[in-house]
Amino acid sequence: MEKPILGIENKEQAGAFLNKYYEKIRNELENIINNKDLLERVSEASYRHPNNFFKIILKNFNNATLRLHVWEKENLPKNDKFSLSDVHDHRWSFVSIPLFGEFRELRFKEIQTDLEGVHNVYKYDFSSKSKEIKGGSESKLIQIGEYIREKGNLYSCDMGEIHYYEASTYPASTIVLTYNTQKKGSFVYKKPSDSIDIEGNDTIENIPLTPEETKKIFKEVLKHL
Repeated sequence: MEKPILGIENKEQAGAFLNKYYEKIRNELENIINNKDLLERVSEASYRHPNNFFKIILKNFNNATLRLHVWEKENLPKNDKFSLSDVHDHRWSFVSIPLFGEFRELRFKEIQTDLEGVHNVYKYDFSSKSKEIKGGSESKLIQIGEYIREKGNLYSCDMGEIHYYEASTYPASTIVLTYNTQKKGSFVYKKPSDSIDIEGNDTIENIPLTPEETKKIFKEVLKHL
């Protein structure tokens, strides 16, 4: 099936689209629940993300993807290689609006010199297509910002910006529109005490959600809207 064209070229256009979707999110989720074929298509593209939230693909466009992210509870099982503690960047830009719950975000940048507040880290290259992990090489990060993301407040993150994002309260959920993909993969940063041993290339396997799992998640989200 050919993907529809959305025509998003910048964060202003992306933000305008997401704000309109935010206003009708309840109807959109109920429509998916009540449409068997659509529920199956959404579920096949969705999974529990290695950073311990449910990543649900609501719509795929030729140049953008609309997602629902859901954090269920604080004690979600950790992935043995990448966990909630990982700092990372993205291969695309995105805008997001929290639906409920509260989130804490930290922004970082890589530097070459030793300064006060610098974090020595290992940098891993993660291919989004093949799910291969390569690395890690030594790197240095310094924090450049800290933000609280709350219900209904749109925010953005450009491709390549390095950040850490966590739910401060549970359950929690956001809608996300990704666009302007320019890289084949992303980088993940781990402090030396959390570094991992990789022999050659390692992989992460994402297991799709079942329609029953997706429907259950949607129903829980609707309770909080």
